[in-house]
Amino acid sequence: MLAFLSTVETLLADRFDTDEVSKTNAREFALKHAFENPDAVADLMCEEAYGATD
Repeated sequence: MLAFLSTVETLLADRFDTDEVSKTNAREFALKHAFENPDAVADLMCEEAYGATD
């Protein structure tokens, strides 16, 4: 998960043409998006096999 967040930070920094976006800001906006789009988050979790047992 930390590697994913690091990638997101890099993508956001590139998008906003800045050197860095903090983990706190990236998490805050990710949580806001998740709250506003729970169906999309659930779909993503299913795609990643969240809750599947081996």
